[in-house]
Amino acid sequence: MTEARGLCLISIPKSGTMFLSRYLERMTGCKVVFGIEKRSAKALSLELAGGWHPAIRAAADPRSLDITAMCRRFALMLNRNRVNGDSHSKGIVSDHGHTSFLQFLINPSAAHIASPRMLIQWARERGLAPVFLYRSLPEIANSFAHFLTSGRSFLLTLRTLEHAAEIVADLYAPVLAEQTATWLDIAAQENVLALAYRDLISDPARWVKAVARQSDLPLEAAVLSRLPTAYRPWTYRHRQSASDDSWRDGFTVHQQAALTALCPVLRREQ
Repeated sequence: MTEARGLCLISIPKSGTMFLSRYLERMTGCKVVFGIEKRSAKALSLELAGGWHPAIRAAADPRSLDITAMCRRFALMLNRNRVNGDSHSKGIVSDHGHTSFLQFLINPSAAHIASPRMLIQWARERGLAPVFLYRSLPEIANSFAHFLTSGRSFLLTLRTLEHAAEIVADLYAPVLAEQTATWLDIAAQENVLALAYRDLISDPARWVKAVARQSDLPLEAAVLSRLPTAYRPWTYRHRQSASDDSWRDGFTVHQQAALTALCPVLRREQ
């Protein structure tokens, strides 16, 4: 048994975060808190003073362009499940590893990648075992593009899959590729569990338990016995697969080449 009181999940967006979080909540009885710190809507608005990337602004559904509403919704998410605003007590914290996730969303830049060592230190100082969740870049790109056009994102909706594919390939993917490569290197140096999405969905029962056992959180025996043996994708993901080239649908040949060229994650997973 480790001395960690809880977990800190650092995940690349669209790497199975929600799937893992839901089962950890059921297994441990602890609610997952998103974000390593609480921020008010006003503070979030100040972070976005630099404004939108022109291509994202042009492609966004007009209803997504209200920065005040976006910050208010995200602030509510950051406050969910916190006790007196605290995320550091015994439990589970989840974060995407950016200095400002909203900045990354509306104007992506590698400057928004938070230091992995600082996040690992932050977690360990609070008795939380850090875990890194990642996925191959083309699969992230596919999932992200569909997510941003599916209407499921409460922060940003892009008008068409064609717009989303171009923006994901050109703007989001390079940042996520750099973030993933950096985290994989440092996770190995810092003895942090790095869990690949393909492994998680190929044997969910094994890996959900493996993550939970990084800490001394209590495990519900009844839930352990009902963990899934296979992954059931959400509706908008029904054509996505970890074992074929379905991710290529919706991307031009040029975009496909750009995504695979960016792909340290694919090389590491194969």
